[in-house]
Amino acid sequence: MIAPRVLLAIARADALERIRRYSFLVTLAASAWIGWLVVEGQVTMRLGDYAGEVNGAWAAALVAATVSVLVSLIGFWIVKNAVQRDRDTRVGEILAATPLTKGAYTLGKCLSNFLVLATIVLVLAGAAPILVWMHGGRVELVPMLGPFVLIALPAMAVIAALAVLFETIGPLSGGLGNVLWFFAWSAMFAVPMTTHSQYGDMSGLVAIQESMGVSARAAFPDYHEGFSFTIGPVRASRPSARMS
Repeated sequence: MIAPRVLLAIARADALERIRRYSFLVTLAASAWIGWLVVEGQVTMRLGDYAGEVNGAWAAALVAATVSVLVSLIGFWIVKNAVQRDRDTRVGEILAATPLTKGAYTLGKCLSNFLVLATIVLVLAGAAPILVWMHGGRVELVPMLGPFVLIALPAMAVIAALAVLFETIGPLSGGLGNVLWFFAWSAMFAVPMTTHSQYGDMSGLVAIQESMGVSARAAFPDYHEGFSFTIGPVRASRPSARMS
């Protein structure tokens, strides 16, 4: 059995190699732009005609949902090269001559992918307190942690593992896998929202809808149902209840 420190060393070395690339800086810039869209109100969640009150929990839920939806799509393509890079550089041949098992190697690549995606999540997480501050709300750091820990980071862990899985399956390791991922990603979000099931709800939107819906129905008797997650300009909405 390989020691955990060896796995961490593999993941750390691989992640640092990718983080130092120019392409990763471009990715961080794109992530910061997404965060700016959230701050500017170009990314919204609404329950019918009502919008959430600007507090720590709502801001974190909004940013975490944005991370889960957008970064899960783009992030897959960003990290889906860990195994192929070892093939191209022949590092894989060197590793094959060591006591490193296939399982340990695969887990190390999953951890590496997760570290890269988690870095992007941390950049976007910085948008949550800015969002609250710019809208005159009270910055609540503790309530902001929940959505990122329970929604965004687990979603990135799933994406990290799926990227390695696609790379280890011959037909899915190339362009076909990249195309199929878009349809798989679409289904992963559409099915839970359509069925209103939290099983497989990687985005956390179903859980967010239910939590906000309870608060909205308690505060506004005329609200019955309806939920939207929108990227782009939207019409003004009436305020809703606090995120529970």
